[in-house]
Order: sequence, then C-alpha cells, then structure tokens
Amino acid sequence: MTDDTQELVKPERKPIQERRRLAEIEGRQAMAEVHARDAFVRTNMEKLRALRLASEAEAVASATAAKTPRRAATSKRARG
Repeated sequence: MTDDTQELVKPERKPIQERRRLAEIEGRQAMAEVHARDAFVRTNMEKLRALRLASEAEAVASATAAKTPRRAATSKRARG
C-alpha cells in the first residue's frame, strides 16, 4: 500500500516543484530588473547633482561679480 500512496504523491509534487522552479526564475528576473532600475536611478541622480552644483556655482559667481563695487571714475579736476 505504501507503493500506491507514493505513486499518488509523486504526480502531485510535480506541479508544486514546477511552480517553485518558475517562481525562482521569475524572482531572479524581478531582482535583475530592480538592480538595473536602481543603477539607472543612481547614475541619473549623479548627473542631476553635477548639473545642480554647476548651476549653483555659476549663480554664486555671478552674484559675487554683481556685488563687487566698482570705483567711480574720477576726473583729474575732481581730485584736485
């Protein structure tokens, strides 16, 4: 009787094993997609950070250039 029960259990296990195998494959694919998306996001963030820092540096440079007081042109007569 144990042989009969083993034969009954084996066909039932095959679909379960197949589902597990497919789930493992899909899980690997999903993780690969997640890692690829994360890599894209990181590189995009680095690019945007570099653009932002360049823009901020340009703004600071233009602000300091605008704040620099220019000396008034004096003529020789005004000096004395």
